[in-house]
Amino acid sequence: MFRIDVKDRVTLSQRIGSDALEQYINDNFGVAGVHDVNFFTNAADTRTDGAELVLNYHQPLYEGLLGLTTAYTYNHTKVTSTKGTPSQLTALGIGNDALVGVEERNTLTDEAPKDRFMISANSASQHWGLLGRLTRQGETTRVFDFGDSQPEQTYGAVWQLDAEVQYKFTPKFDIAVGGNNLTDNYPERSKSEINYGGNLPYDVLSPIGTNGAYYYTRVTYGF
Repeated sequence: MFRIDVKDRVTLSQRIGSDALEQYINDNFGVAGVHDVNFFTNAADTRTDGAELVLNYHQPLYEGLLGLTTAYTYNHTKVTSTKGTPSQLTALGIGNDALVGVEERNTLTDEAPKDRFMISANSASQHWGLLGRLTRQGETTRVFDFGDSQPEQTYGAVWQLDAEVQYKFTPKFDIAVGGNNLTDNYPERSKSEINYGGNLPYDVLSPIGTNGAYYYTRVTYGF
């Protein structure tokens, strides 16, 4: 089990904007038309509680070694405190939740899976190396703040299967062929309220990515 407290955590502020801010930027920096800005700030303290269990098993197999690993991780993050908006911004009509608003709180707490399960098997011998890995990423929730609405969506858990085959010609030279997300799995599609007119059909923070299966060949030579 673990507990991680982070003080003055670096976060990205909400989109901050007002007519007075636009005029201030124009008057002081000579840049016109900037109505909204955001920036990194040390405005939040967070606490993460969790637990992790890892089991390993190794067994001789033919002329090599078989290894089995399974792991489960659970974590829960909450925002324990936030800093208020500086007086310089409130004077320009910026609200008190500008630094750590709805979207950023969601990014800190619920946009990443709260639980993760993984099981893998690998076999290594003088010439051959085999790897298989199955991973389950738990559900995630995304919340957006569009000013007049705050749509949210919870995405279900997703599975990913990875595998690799390696052949060692010599201790210094080997070739590997493998793939990530072999089942060509895609994340759940975002609903119309948050897909930006269909331009972002998948959430950009999906734990399995949005490009489907990925295959590769790797050649290694050591000297």
